[in-house]
Amino acid sequence: MDELLEALATSLAHSGPEYTLALGAIAIGAWVSSKALPIWQTVKVEQLELEKERESRKASDMRRLDQRDQERSKTEGRWLEQNERSMKLQEETNAAINAMKTALEMNNALLGESKDRSRHMAMQVDEIHSIVAARKEGTA
Repeated sequence: MDELLEALATSLAHSGPEYTLALGAIAIGAWVSSKALPIWQTVKVEQLELEKERESRKASDMRRLDQRDQERSKTEGRWLEQNERSMKLQEETNAAINAMKTALEMNNALLGESKDRSRHMAMQVDEIHSIVAARKEGTA
């Protein structure tokens, strides 16, 4: 190994400053990368953790939105049922009102007939009264 290093040092000394500078730059680059690699790995790990947190928040938001949609669907279902009941009640009310109108019209017709009969009876009573009154005057 020592012979290899000696041969390398000798060849560098004979090759000139450009090669020495290039090898120095490579050595410095390797040293910087050896120091920067753990930092880079730490940055990557932090980015992965941030991405996981972001995905977790997205999943949480989606679950919350799904739950809200389910609650909204249930509420709309109850509203529709209530609306149907209300419409059914309205129809029943309208039917009852129509039945009452029919009954009132029937009662009004019967009342009109009763008034006519009462007038006829009043005329008969007047006739009877006038006959009875005329007889009382004649006998008295």
